[in-house]
Amino acid sequence: QHRLIDADPRVQANLIESIWGIDTDAMRSVLLTAAASTNNRVMGNALVGLYRVGDPSSVDRVLAMADDEREPFRITARWVMGEVCDPRFLPWLNAAFRTDNPKCRATVIRSLTRIRRRMSEYQSAGRLRLTLARKGSTDDGLRTAAMSVFCGTREGSGPLSAMDFVVY
Repeated sequence: QHRLIDADPRVQANLIESIWGIDTDAMRSVLLTAAASTNNRVMGNALVGLYRVGDPSSVDRVLAMADDEREPFRITARWVMGEVCDPRFLPWLNAAFRTDNPKCRATVIRSLTRIRRRMSEYQSAGRLRLTLARKGSTDDGLRTAAMSVFCGTREGSGPLSAMDFVVY
């Protein structure tokens, strides 16, 4: 938290990048604080960090940043989309490619390339296997489910996180 008040936004951005993947309450608090930064790099790195620890709000935050009126924030949001390689951003990036200015469009192309490359890797790894552990409903009528998702052929890539798949 102390480094987030450093006057140099490069120090702040580097700090945030250094904690990517550390999933503790304290680090989430730092990432959430940085996600409200007035500096595009600090905010972008914080959104990558939140995404990597499985915070589902990070997707909406990236999309909001992508529509910011300030060009550096829009470019950074497009970079974040490519950094996290989430295919859910593909429709948005494809649409942005048609309307963006050349400076933003270059980042869109890099992000599209990274996401498509990652999709090819996942597709070559085979199908996911979903195991339903339990299902039920709450007193207010909501339905609940607990499940595990496996991909036995993803060698060396570690376990799947909640951000690696979407259940419809």
